[in-house]
Amino acid sequence: MITHLGRYEIVGVLGRSSMGIVYKALDPLFGRFVAVKVADLTGLSSKEIAEYESRFYQEAQAAGGLNHNHIFTIYDMGKSDNEAYIAMEILQGRELNKLIGKQGTIAKGG
Repeated sequence: MITHLGRYEIVGVLGRSSMGIVYKALDPLFGRFVAVKVADLTGLSSKEIAEYESRFYQEAQAAGGLNHNHIFTIYDMGKSDNEAYIAMEILQGRELNKLIGKQGTIAKGG
């Protein structure tokens, strides 16, 4: 497991997404914990890297344009070596996979 990414000190794994791993990290600049979503670009061609980074950053920009209590705030995005990352607010709550039913719909009472 990586220990640092940019200024962020990685302290553990929160989960995995379709585009990478999400870590819990400490932002020493602000003294707060953040979620850092990382896309590992190792082994990709330059064309694949460009496409992957574009999709990854589009996701960050789309989320960064939203403002709602149940949507995380984007704090930062960047690249360190072969890893693109998005640093965001950690929201407390139930895991989404526990709210999703077998057919992929939100379970009643969830």
